[in-house]
Amino acid sequence: MRRSRTRCWRISSRNWTRSTRWRIQTETGNVTDIEVGGDPRLIVNLSVWESPNALFDYVYMSGHLRVLSRRTEWFERLGTPSVALWWIPVKTLPAIEDGLARHGPTERAFTFKSRFPAPTGLADRVTTESQ
Repeated sequence: MRRSRTRCWRISSRNWTRSTRWRIQTETGNVTDIEVGGDPRLIVNLSVWESPNALFDYVYMSGHLRVLSRRTEWFERLGTPSVALWWIPVKTLPAIEDGLARHGPTERAFTFKSRFPAPTGLADRVTTESQ
């Protein structure tokens, strides 16, 4: 299981773009080492992007789509939403707990299909968390 998780992360990490402002990593650079909620089967991915459109382009208009289309080879469906987007202030980094506490779609947690505009002053950064 650990090998599959690490392989998936390496494949998807190859295509990070200039629009990526930050992504969570361990000191080894491998996010799959982070366990969430005591369940070793969960992987968390937390990143900060220039905008929802920049993230959308990365997810669906780049080589990442090839990896995304194979996700059922590595992951089971959770039965709950597995992605949340939310706005953050400039010079702020989110914590895993921030993402796990988000439920939407609302102004506090939205998706590509149900976007909400940024509050005043937060229009240039969006965070995504997936598990």
